[in-house]
Amino acid sequence: HPSPEGHQLLGSEVATFVFDRVMSATSVSTVAAWRASGAAEPFREERKEDHWEACFSADRLPVRETDAWTLVDEGGDKGVPKLGLLSSHIGDVLTLGPFGLPGGVNCSQSRCRFQVEVGYLLSPRVVQGAFVIGCDHCHCAREWSTFAKQLRPFPGVDTYSGLNTNPHYQDAEFNASITATTVFDMEWRGGKQCLLSITHAPPGAGLSAKFKRAGCKACEELARKRNDSSRVRIDSLNIVASSSRQKMG
Repeated sequence: HPSPEGHQLLGSEVATFVFDRVMSATSVSTVAAWRASGAAEPFREERKEDHWEACFSADRLPVRETDAWTLVDEGGDKGVPKLGLLSSHIGDVLTLGPFGLPGGVNCSQSRCRFQVEVGYLLSPRVVQGAFVIGCDHCHCAREWSTFAKQLRPFPGVDTYSGLNTNPHYQDAEFNASITATTVFDMEWRGGKQCLLSITHAPPGAGLSAKFKRAGCKACEELARKRNDSSRVRIDSLNIVASSSRQKMG
């Protein structure tokens, strides 16, 4: 039987499914606006009243600049696509944007606030590295919530489960490779297009400064086991704009 977290996950997926069906019948399509803006076209774009959302799968990520990130499908023999942009070297930088603001969203006169979700491969394999999120021409911050430091790390995110800040992933019995997500707030005041950068970093990038000062023995042990190998896979990007979002972290 699922744990309480499992029940929450299942409930969230059901809610998303119902929401998708309702929105498909009521939302206004603005794909033409995306194409006209020159921004990447999302695989799903929805707008209703004060809510706007755009979702990008790995093969549709708005890649502006990249050193060595390559599109891969790691679905294997299961026959289920598992697309992601893969980096195998620490220091590789992936720049995403512009994202476009279809549907009449205008940030030139006032602040626009968004919730951004990045999906990434999380695994107990020791070759898993970390990544650091950066924002250019906009302000980004950790989401304002009680458990954000643990459940929604920012700006550093460890993709090795043993170092991820989520305590459920640190459990010794966790042995799954999944697409996990982290969420953060973004505020844009117009002008230049907001760009996101994702930099492949060494293990431990998502740990708190206090923990790093105390020393990360697990990081040192990983470095010995990895033999200079490191990998990070980015799977998706979701952006939500809603007038109900009030407070930046």
